[in-house]
Amino acid sequence: MPQASLTFGAYAAFVFLTPIVGGALADRVLGFRLAVIVGGVIIMIGHIVLALPFGSASMFAGMAFVVVGTGFFKSSVSAVVGQLYGADDPRRDGGFTIFYMGINVGSLLATLIVGYVGQQIDWHLGFGLAAVGMALGLVVFVLGTRHYAPRSRECPRPRLVVPSVIGALLAVPVLTYLLAVPDGAKLMMLIGGGLTYAYVVYRAFTAEPEYRRHLVAILIYVIFASFFWALFKQKDGPVLLLVDRAIDRHVFGFEMPSALFTSFNPFMILILAPLFARIWGAFAARGRAVPTEVKFFLGILFASGCFALIATAAFISSSGTPASLAWMAAALFLLTCGELSLSPVGLSMVTKLSPPSLTGLMFGAWFLSTSFGAYAAGWIGTLATVPPGMEGDLAAYAAACAEVYLKVALIGLGAALVFLCLLPLMRRLQAHAP
Repeated sequence: MPQASLTFGAYAAFVFLTPIVGGALADRVLGFRLAVIVGGVIIMIGHIVLALPFGSASMFAGMAFVVVGTGFFKSSVSAVVGQLYGADDPRRDGGFTIFYMGINVGSLLATLIVGYVGQQIDWHLGFGLAAVGMALGLVVFVLGTRHYAPRSRECPRPRLVVPSVIGALLAVPVLTYLLAVPDGAKLMMLIGGGLTYAYVVYRAFTAEPEYRRHLVAILIYVIFASFFWALFKQKDGPVLLLVDRAIDRHVFGFEMPSALFTSFNPFMILILAPLFARIWGAFAARGRAVPTEVKFFLGILFASGCFALIATAAFISSSGTPASLAWMAAALFLLTCGELSLSPVGLSMVTKLSPPSLTGLMFGAWFLSTSFGAYAAGWIGTLATVPPGMEGDLAAYAAACAEVYLKVALIGLGAALVFLCLLPLMRRLQAHAP
């Protein structure tokens, strides 16, 4: 595997591992507001280092700073949002949906602005702009402090803040080396993730009975979320290759670049997120709030339907006539509906069910579901192969994709049906959330 791919894989693994440690420090030492600020500052420093013209040395060091900062930031900012709502506030899921939309607005703007500046002018300038964006975000966050819940503003152990931050920064040179020599990153991810889940299971069996049920519920959600992300993460790799090779991309006489397909999802989120927030809010206002477990079931079911459409498009293309791009657009619409039914609702669920002393850590466990799903997605993507000597046969390639994605759709459907059978158990486990 090329060095760049290994480094990217290591970076992705560490980005999902460090929120476990950062979340635990936020729970016990910094508090969530201060953890967001510390994390944002370290991320900003990382972008400044990336902007320096010192070759691979500044690149790996900058990435290491971003990884450490993300550890503080990622779990804590979600916890701050969750603490804006009371335990039984029906607006919680809708609020997290709007929060999720904001994440995707930032992602889209970063792709368009930083990506354009980096490609057309200079990547160092692009990373400099990212640092400016982070600084502006921190200013807005600090100015909004008075709106946050008092618990978000608490700092449990002020005397340990500086030693904790210094200790975290000492990880930067270690991470710099591991990003430069990334061969063991996946093993570290598996070990770190396994230890995290083992610790959560331990806490579940030693916690008070009420929280014990809630922690078991979170673990079940994490397992099924991994199935969803294994399907979802196909869209930026294998599915994009299918669009490029075997789908008719002409729209009103214009051939759409396959890379543009990746922007469909964030644009759909911008359109659909307010609608989903309104739908959840409308049901709640009528006293018929859609339960979290039902939203999860719908999320996995939507993802399964997405790949049924992709398999159909690939089957059409296997006849020698490329399928219409409309099939892929419809599939991505279903996948986005699934994402909005599961991902922001999952963030909301963690804040609702976690013991107050474990909220940050449980966010770390939740984010690991994305990492494990991405790892499984990479394996699934290798299955769409054609016999040796037929690599250039697009019909054979489309037929192989149709077979694989039909199986993926059936796996998703199976996961959805298993989760459907667990709905009564999930309701009992979540009863009397504090």
